[in-house]
Amino acid sequence: MLTNYHTHTTRCGHAEGTEEEYILTALRCGYKVLGFSDHTPWAYATPGFVSRIRMLPSQLDDYVLTLRGLREKYADKLHIRIGLEAEYFPAYLGWLKEEMERLDIEYLILGCHYDTTAKQITEDITKNITKICPVKIKTAISTGSACTAFKRCMTKLIVLTPFICITQNSIGFRSLLELLFGFCISWIHIRVIFFRQSSVCFFQSRIIRIS
Repeated sequence: MLTNYHTHTTRCGHAEGTEEEYILTALRCGYKVLGFSDHTPWAYATPGFVSRIRMLPSQLDDYVLTLRGLREKYADKLHIRIGLEAEYFPAYLGWLKEEMERLDIEYLILGCHYDTTAKQITEDITKNITKICPVKIKTAISTGSACTAFKRCMTKLIVLTPFICITQNSIGFRSLLELLFGFCISWIHIRVIFFRQSSVCFFQSRIIRIS
């Protein structure tokens, strides 16, 4: 018997098509069970923080109600299950359990994407950026020399920049390509810094803007 318990919706930001289109495709391919398990929202402790890879808490009710309607419509053709994909974040599991009971969500699948929340990843990277020794960077700029300390700071800055971009936006195929492209550019920049002293001026505006 063909089954699938891992189906997302457009609410996660990296899926395409409608729930009904997925159902019709499953029927056409001979599936008997189709489980929807979009990325669970989290009630983040920081007000206003928005993850770009999951639905908002305010979208959870619509997610469940939409699937309930489709489950009733196709009840005689397909078994539709309603679930969520969730990481193991102990601090937020109490809230998730309450929502699952309230909305009668049937199952969870473990999506081990991170060992911490997207919010914490962004905060950690931002903290690292603030530790790049801005005084040493500005000193290197004023003297016009690519000293060892400056190279180390600049290398750390360039390598971390793609991660900041990807955590503040979305984690998807396009973002993965952007990350890989960022690493290629970063490697070129690093080699320029290490082997050409004149490159200090080239990065001056970026350093001042971030530091």
